Amino acid sequence: MIFLHLAPSPCRILPGHSLKDPMHHPQGISPSASFVVASSVLFVYDYTLTIAEEIDLFWLQPRQTWAFAFFIANRYIGLFSRIPEFFGIFVNGSDRAVCSGLLFTNRATTAVLQLIGAVIMGARWQWSL
Repeated sequence: MIFLHLAPSPCRILPGHSLKDPMHHPQGISPSASFVVASSVLFVYDYTLTIAEEIDLFWLQPRQTWAFAFFIANRYIGLFSRIPEFFGIFVNGSDRAVCSGLLFTNRATTAVLQLIGAVIMGARWQWSL
């Protein structure tokens, strides 16, 4: 499971530019926006490949545990945190309020995902002893 957000926000990488800014690239394509779109598509594709297994292994079990809760939180916080990041590519990088909100959202979700990952890894380590 990926615990880090690997896609850069266009606001942080190229301040003052937007997806429509022709100064980015001769054809008007922003490399950072392209990276956000590509990584988001791959991220969602990975979820669609494993949804059947998730349903069988987690959702259809008669008893839900704390491990189930951490798994679901990790999986869906990561998925839904891509939404503001994806729409951030359509925002002009000079809009400081929007960019600071996107940056805060990215940092907060990354911190939460790291914490969930640390709890999961700590539990695995304790069980292996």
